[in-house]
Amino acid sequence: MRATVGTFFVLPMVPWFLGSDRQNGTLYFKLHTLKLVSRWAIAKEHCVKINVKIDNVILQKVKLDCTKYFGIFIDSNLSWENHIDNIYNKIIKFVGIFYKIRYKLNFEISKMIYYAFVHSHLIYGIEIYGNTCTKYLNKLMILNNKIMHILQHAPLDTPVSQLYATFHTLPLPDLHIIQILKFVHNFMHHQEKLPCIFSSYFTQNNVFHPYNTRTKDSLHYEIYRSTLGQRSIRYKGSLLWNFLSDELKDIVSTSTFINKVK
Repeated sequence: MRATVGTFFVLPMVPWFLGSDRQNGTLYFKLHTLKLVSRWAIAKEHCVKINVKIDNVILQKVKLDCTKYFGIFIDSNLSWENHIDNIYNKIIKFVGIFYKIRYKLNFEISKMIYYAFVHSHLIYGIEIYGNTCTKYLNKLMILNNKIMHILQHAPLDTPVSQLYATFHTLPLPDLHIIQILKFVHNFMHHQEKLPCIFSSYFTQNNVFHPYNTRTKDSLHYEIYRSTLGQRSIRYKGSLLWNFLSDELKDIVSTSTFINKVK
């Protein structure tokens, strides 16, 4: 079966994804989807035939334009436009409410409301949907900027960078990068936090050669010519991690690492 545009797979109900820990279940879903999408991108890049299996059962192939899986809308072109539209529609309904109550809120409450009703939607699955073209993310970024202007009572000429700094967050493209780096950091220092399926997701150069080179501890990655291949999480995560200084790579604490990278 060739992985082509418009190909989806029927996924059976898998309640063991969640178990008794919903947070870990959500993490498994995000990373499982992330790996599936990465494999799809690589398969399309090299035009290889793939079969997707769960418990050694080959999933049935169907033709759909878009499907929803654990809150993520996966479209046939992997553009994530449907998912971005869904987030946009969820958030835009709060604009009028925020505008009416903004003068009754102090800074801490405004920030709490932003993280509860806006940021929570933006951060979920951003490792996946943030890996798209800027033109698809643009309207969501504009809406996010508008909401921060409202909640912070900021003048229209306030620099966007100042708005994000005030709420201690980042624009969507930077959030996407941070979350990918967090994933790689967990792989390097806290593999117990990741499902075992990702135990060999990244590989260091020293596995491929015994020479004591400057890049022996860097992550190995294949070269892809197409944009789709270059957007795979394995490729992108390896490049981002290799770009970091040795001082940042050696940080074990996840929270300290994220704060330093920001």
